[in-house]
Amino acid sequence: MSSLKPSKIYFLKRELDNKGGLEKAAKAIISLFCKRGWETHLISCGKATSADYFLHQMKSIKGLSFQKVLAFDKNCQSFLSKRRGSIVFGLDRNSFQTHLRAGNGCHFSYLLSRKKTDTRLKNFSFSLNPLHRLILSIEKKSFENPQLRTLFTNSHMVKNQILSHYNIDEKKIFVVHNGVEWQELQKPFDRSFEKRPFDSLNLNPHAIQLLFIGNNYFRKGLLPLLKALSHFKKIPFELSVIGKEKNISYFKKLSINLGLEKKVTFFGTQNPLPFYQCADIVTIPSYYDPFSNVTLEALAMGNFVLTSQSNGGNEVLTNQNGTIIKDLDCTDEWIEKLGIAFNHLKTKERAVEIRQSVKHLEFSNQIDKIIEKTSEKK
Repeated sequence: MSSLKPSKIYFLKRELDNKGGLEKAAKAIISLFCKRGWETHLISCGKATSADYFLHQMKSIKGLSFQKVLAFDKNCQSFLSKRRGSIVFGLDRNSFQTHLRAGNGCHFSYLLSRKKTDTRLKNFSFSLNPLHRLILSIEKKSFENPQLRTLFTNSHMVKNQILSHYNIDEKKIFVVHNGVEWQELQKPFDRSFEKRPFDSLNLNPHAIQLLFIGNNYFRKGLLPLLKALSHFKKIPFELSVIGKEKNISYFKKLSINLGLEKKVTFFGTQNPLPFYQCADIVTIPSYYDPFSNVTLEALAMGNFVLTSQSNGGNEVLTNQNGTIIKDLDCTDEWIEKLGIAFNHLKTKERAVEIRQSVKHLEFSNQIDKIIEKTSEKK
């Protein structure tokens, strides 16, 4: 396929003001399309503005989540009906676009994964929940729409999940792994070897430092991690837990019951950089993550990563920079993989090697792949 010259493009993103990983990636994608000379338009309910693109602000409604998602989708389709033939790039939950980045992964598979962490009653409620019903409906329409030209996924795991649940031509799916601010992390990485901030975080510099980052500890796999660590009480380690959790008291009590109260500290929401600087091992035992950004951030900071096979980010791991758990409920496998991780503690030489392993995943490199594919003629 030949390439088009920079043209007009419409991006769909209901909210761009939040600070999550999806919003961060969306901003980076939109920004680089602008820099590459595209006439860029953003259709959004948010107020994020830039001199680089045109903002078409859709009416924001008050109501339940599913009502907001539905209203935005309908408003976008009404707006785009007058602009047929345009390149429309979806970064959210919309039923029509010519190009779509499925940063949320496959919702069908996400709901299946929750059977491992939620009660039967909770899982039954998903079939009645209007938000989940709506997202599944939009997902099916968007993936199976004949006018969809390219579906970008951030992992082969998500690609295979979509192919198993939806009727879509495999040739339409293009895998581009998430990007990382590799250059921006150079200075924090270098400073970690000048003086690691153990004192400011009240961490023991003589203990093996493990780090867990994530919101919603159940789905991020903290439960099996704590149970597995209870088998290593004689090893001098500390686990720092950062992120939001409604039932944090449950995990604090669990750590006490497992005899880990002196080894586990719950820090809540924090800037992760000083924790990366102190960490030897970053743990990401997610039950479902299309591609956890923590994976790349940890590697770019020189940390060995222990993650699950259900995190699409495992696809960038090698024997030198990480290890993968296939079954999060298998104690023997946890013991084996933690043993491997404990044998890969941070040294400057090892950290530099780990950091170099993701240099090619610099944000701009990955987004350029998306721009190049989007530029192709039909």
